[in-house]
Amino acid sequence: MHDGVPGEAPAQTVAALRLDLAEAQRSKGQLQVQLKATSEELEMLKHKSDREGRAIVQLSVERATLATRIRDRDEELKGKSKLLEDVQDEMLALNIQLNMVDERYRTLEKENKDLVDRWMARMSKEADAMNDASKFS
Repeated sequence: MHDGVPGEAPAQTVAALRLDLAEAQRSKGQLQVQLKATSEELEMLKHKSDREGRAIVQLSVERATLATRIRDRDEELKGKSKLLEDVQDEMLALNIQLNMVDERYRTLEKENKDLVDRWMARMSKEADAMNDASKFS
């Protein structure tokens, strides 16, 4: 069976098995500590992930709201720009009309002055002619 002293081999085997058992128990203890630490970290990360997930949802909603507000503001600015352009066009048209009316006014004023001057000259001639005619009578 075994070489050497009888009962010595089973004692060595038992000692080796005990050593293996002690090593396995020590390894099990280390693994349990690692498992506990990993489980705690996993739970912490799950909670963090949940918080960040809620934050992502909240930020996504806020982003969508802001994007809508920006689109609305862009439309408002386009409308105001169009309105401003229309007002400027209208002011330009009114300015042109005012210039034309002013020019027409000056022309009519000059024509009126010329007519009045001619009429006054004619009346002056007629008055002079009447005065001259009355001197001879």
